Formats: sequence, structure tokens, C-alpha cells
Amino acid sequence: MQRMRLAALIVLLALLLGGCQDTGEVENQAYVLVLALDAVGDGGLALTARVPKIGISDAQGDKGDSGSSPYLTFSVTAPSWSAALDALQWATPRRINLSHIEMIVASEALASRPSFASLMNGMADTPHLYTNARFVICPGSARSFLEAEETVIGTRLSSEIHTMLSQYARQGFIPDACLADACYCANGIYGDPIAIWGDLAEDGSEDGAPISVTKSPMRQRFSGAALFRGGRFVQALSKYETRLLNLIRGQCRTLCYTWQDQAIEFPLRSSSRAVRIEGSDITLSLRLKLGAPGGFGEKELSTLRQSMRNDIARLVGDCQRLGIDPFGFAESASGHFVTNAQWLAFDWRSRFARAPLDIDIIIAK
Repeated sequence: MQRMRLAALIVLLALLLGGCQDTGEVENQAYVLVLALDAVGDGGLALTARVPKIGISDAQGDKGDSGSSPYLTFSVTAPSWSAALDALQWATPRRINLSHIEMIVASEALASRPSFASLMNGMADTPHLYTNARFVICPGSARSFLEAEETVIGTRLSSEIHTMLSQYARQGFIPDACLADACYCANGIYGDPIAIWGDLAEDGSEDGAPISVTKSPMRQRFSGAALFRGGRFVQALSKYETRLLNLIRGQCRTLCYTWQDQAIEFPLRSSSRAVRIEGSDITLSLRLKLGAPGGFGEKELSTLRQSMRNDIARLVGDCQRLGIDPFGFAESASGHFVTNAQWLAFDWRSRFARAPLDIDIIIAK
């Protein structure tokens, strides 16, 4: 009897071990690292995925011993998101796994469509899709933008993307924006979504810029922010405007401000946004306290304060004319209302568009 039980246990273990050859195995899955979405025809969609080849050594970098890339690119076209995802599954010889996506890129042409908010919702509702992936908008082809991605300093594309975008966000060049946040704002009743703005540089330089990159192994440029209204792309901000946007949103610890061809760093000590409501009139209020850099007298600091006020007022004014609030003023104003119905009846967008801005900047040692 004991021998029979032992034999049955061995057979059961063999069956269990054999089951590991199912699609759960790493070798049986295609882990998507980057997704790119392009507009095709009248409402169509092109979907491109970048996946690593399983078994390629990390030490080989972007080019293996044979000279081939350790990453594969699959691209399909379809009339809708669900159809494109199904076509991508058919085109890829392994089970698509969306849980490791580091970046989602959409072309400007696609993001400008009125239906883009619905597309974002469809993506966010997709099971296992990593919605905390960085969200990027680019001019031209999103597929070309994806294919230009290479490991420059790191050895793995996933860590390269994560580290690079985290670094740019800390420096204020881009917003720390992900798909989940964009979907939340697009479906909310307060502020508006933002995304990272990316572009391709053919020669490594930025034409017309007083400060330019003259040599870099990177063709991709992550610099600036993409503004949305109602889940639809409206306009891009430069990296200088994006730094001010991050400052107003309280998402930077240090402001690197360009003044008279100098890059001056100001530690952010405190920041606050507020909205004063008096009857039907509102006033936007912004309070910033910055640490004073060394080597500047009071006269120069006074000139710097005024220059910052002018730049901030220009940025907020441009967004007001577009009817966009990416700063977070709506969240501050909503605290004055008890119910969502009262807030919606207040018609924040129209009032925000004509509201004066009170800016107080303190630069103290």
C-alpha cells in the first residue's frame, strides 16, 4: 500500500511539473516595454509594440554578438483599440503581456482626435495593462519615435526608459505624467490632463534655441509638456514653460530658471495655490518662497522676481485663453462647494478663463 501511494505521488508531481510548460512560462510570453499608437485613415489605429528577445544576454547591450538587436518590433493596423490589440496578439508568436510597459507614446495626429479620450479609457480598462507607464505625445510618427529608442548608458531598455524619464522629471524638463493620471483628469470635473512631450532630433541639435545639444547618441528628445482639454491634445509647452508649470503644481524641489543667459537654481521652500471667490468673481492666487542663490544683490533679486512673475503670468494667461487648467487651481476652488452639482453649476472653465492672477514671489536667503 505504501508503495502504491508513493507511485501515485510521483505521477502527480510529474503532472504538476509538466503543467509549467503552459503560457505562464517566461519564454512563452512577449513582455511589451513600449507601446506606440498612430492615426490611420479615417478613425483607424496603428499599434506598435517593442518587446525583448528572451535569452539575449543583458551584457550584449542593444546589439548582440551577431549584430542584431535584442528587441523586436511588431506593428498592426485596425479600426479600433480592441481590434488592434487582438491583431497584435495574432502577429506576435507569444502571449502578449502588458504588465511591464514603461512608456506609451501617441502621435499628435491621434491625440488631437475628438475620440482620443475614449481611446484612453479603452486602454485604461484593458486587463493587465500597466497604466502607470509614462505617457508621451510626439509629433510625426509614434512608431518612428519608438524605433529610435535605444539603450545609451544602461544595458536594458526597461531600466533605461525608467531612469531617463525619472531624471528628466526631477530636473523639471517634463511632467511626471502617466496614463492613469491622464485618464483620471480627462474623466474628472476639475483640472485637465497633461503628458510628456517628445520629439526626434535628426542631428542632435535644437534649431533656433539659444541653448542646444550639439552632440548626443540619443535621437529622442523628452522636453516639455502636452496639454489636453476634454481628453484631447491642444498644445505643447517648451521645457522652460514646463519647469514653471511643475513649479506651480508643486512638483519640483528646485527651479532652474534661465535669466540673461544664465541658468540659476532656486530651491523651492514652499508653494501654495488658492482661489478667492467673491460672488461671481474669482481671483487666482499663487505664493512661492524660493531660496536665494549666492552672488546676487537685492536689486538683481528684485529684477529676477519681476521676470518670474511675467513668465508665470504669461504661461497662465496662455492656458486661460485655451480654456485649460493644468495647474491645479480647480482643485483649490472646489473646496468652496459642498456638492458636485454646485461645483458644476459654478461653471469653473468660463470663470477661470477671465480670472485675474495674484502672484507673490519671495526670494530669501
